[in-house]
Amino acid sequence: MIGTATVYDLLYSTLRRVGVVALGDTVDAAVAQEALLELNAIRAEWSLNNKTYTVYDRTFTATTNKFVVTLGTSATVTGDIPTRPTNIDQITVISGTPGLGINYPVQILPYEAYQRQPIQNIAAIPSAAYVDTSFPIQNVWLLPGLSSGWSIRVMGASYMTEYETVSDQFMDPPEYWSPLDLVLTLRLSVKWGVDLPPGVVIQANSALKHIQNQNFVKRMEPMQNGLSSGYSGFNFFAGM
Repeated sequence: MIGTATVYDLLYSTLRRVGVVALGDTVDAAVAQEALLELNAIRAEWSLNNKTYTVYDRTFTATTNKFVVTLGTSATVTGDIPTRPTNIDQITVISGTPGLGINYPVQILPYEAYQRQPIQNIAAIPSAAYVDTSFPIQNVWLLPGLSSGWSIRVMGASYMTEYETVSDQFMDPPEYWSPLDLVLTLRLSVKWGVDLPPGVVIQANSALKHIQNQNFVKRMEPMQNGLSSGYSGFNFFAGM
């Protein structure tokens, strides 16, 4: 049933919990639109942490030497990669076409560290990527710059796609139905001044807990050994 449900079905369930509608009622268009906006706001917040399930994986191939790669789209600018991620976890430089060239993972550092570099206008194999937090166009500065013909792969998490109308089909995984229903109930009850039983908060936390734990475990990576010297030989503290 969830696989064929629409956003209207989700909003109807939520509004029944809040007490705005009863079985057989039709949801007022203005009420539904307000609930839809709140639903999209919740999903946008979930895009920033381990509640999100959307993976960001985009590539860009330079046709000239590039010292900064832009991500996102605005009213006047389309970035080198048109979609902006919510966060960036990994950046890889590729010697040529993605899938054919050699991959070179690079270190991710803050934008302020880029501006402390004495020389910036050189292009070779980038050893570090400096990421800012600008919106809607985000910038990834590379040092050395990306040579013509080389590519860059940016990975992280994407924003959840917004629902445009209440007639849209429910596109989230089925396990997200209950958490969205319950959290939206809490949001709307506060907005409309409705007192809910304490059990609704407990239910919402319980529904979210397994999703957060699962996403956290799936995205765990081996911790880097900060004690390794990077040279051949034996490191006493690291045991390498």
